[in-house]
Amino acid sequence: MTDVFPALTLDAVCDLLLAAQRPLILSHARPDGDTIGSAAALCLFFARRGTPAAFACADPVPKRLGFLLEGVPLREPSSDPDTIIAVDVASPSQLGSLATVYAGRVSLMIDHHGTGTPFAPYWIRPDAAATGEVLGGIFRRLSARGDAPAADPDIAARLYAAVSSDTGCFRYANATPKTHRFAAALLATGIRADRINHALFEARSPEQLAAERIALDRLRLFEGGRIAMVTLTRADRGALADEYFETAIDVARSVAGVEIAVSLRETGPGIYRASLRSTDADVAAVAAALGGGGHLHAAGCTLQADSMESAVRLLLPRLVRAL
Repeated sequence: MTDVFPALTLDAVCDLLLAAQRPLILSHARPDGDTIGSAAALCLFFARRGTPAAFACADPVPKRLGFLLEGVPLREPSSDPDTIIAVDVASPSQLGSLATVYAGRVSLMIDHHGTGTPFAPYWIRPDAAATGEVLGGIFRRLSARGDAPAADPDIAARLYAAVSSDTGCFRYANATPKTHRFAAALLATGIRADRINHALFEARSPEQLAAERIALDRLRLFEGGRIAMVTLTRADRGALADEYFETAIDVARSVAGVEIAVSLRETGPGIYRASLRSTDADVAAVAAALGGGGHLHAAGCTLQADSMESAVRLLLPRLVRAL
């Protein structure tokens, strides 16, 4: 972390939220279920207070996550928000094109990543499985102070989706006993976890099924099957939108015996985005060495290379050393 921006107290975070009159919520580019679920929950919190928030993301919300924003009152982004809150955004680069638009104007970061570059006053809890879990702690404090209802099923559903998304439906190592207790409290509000998890993990569009078929065709194994890597060029993806390949990493993870799974996608000329997952290896260190970051067992980075094979050669030796 850095001392340029202060780490706020929990009560200071609550005070900031309560004082907002024209809030704007920012999600990270290439949004996932945690950033969208957390943003939706926060937008609902503001709506309940009579101050609907605006929402912005550099990339479109994937269709499979659109249900999280259904029924969430939103106002159009204005040029003069008085409070800008970034959720699940560890570094300014993760804001994508919005990093320039809102440079120096973000009021608060709410996040759970242990590595990153704070770009605003922050409340970061690296022991949380997801930003949705962090936000749940803020809401509990607001409720204890008498500043928010004790339970809101609509908010609980978004927080549950955020946590379930980042824990792989509670299958990953980051799902701690505390995470399960938090999920149990959300379930006690009467939400339908079965429907949420079906939408997140099982309901696939024809486009997503086609993308997973391409990912399976581009699956490569290294080190006797201990490393599985899906390599996708822009030509490989064809006319399918990038959002349909978000689950390519799951294709690599599904191979028995794999210790490190990688999705390596060409996102622009000479630019390759690597998503890394592991059972025991420290992939955060691998990502950090290449300018990225994340968690011990889930991280990512962006590589510059003149071809996909060059990108593989850049990444693979570091993965082998991490085994």
